[in-house]
Amino acid sequence: KELFGYAGMYAFGSMPYVALGPDPQIDYFWDDIDATLNWFENNGMELHYNSVMADFGDDFPQWYQDLSPESKLSALENHVRAVVSRYNGRISIFKLLNEPLDDPVDNYLGTTLSRSELIKRIFK
Repeated sequence: KELFGYAGMYAFGSMPYVALGPDPQIDYFWDDIDATLNWFENNGMELHYNSVMADFGDDFPQWYQDLSPESKLSALENHVRAVVSRYNGRISIFKLLNEPLDDPVDNYLGTTLSRSELIKRIFK
């Protein structure tokens, strides 16, 4: 606690790890992140969320890979909203995007948008 209480620790909660389907209300598995956050809070430590959205398209679940470009965009937007709204006020730092330089610049994560257009739209 003395060493890590201020620096925080990291939870991995990108879509590949919590989303069993596209609907955050019924398809998300929050238990691991909730338990980790509860442990940190009970021990007077901060939890930093790493990362709300992964950047490795191949790491996304099959249900995401099967979506149309429009549905992929909607799933990403819903995911970001779900994570940030669920933990707002309990998590002090959200790392929104991890390593955004590995996927192609165009058709980013299969959405038909460029990397910068997608990031700007989702994190507005």
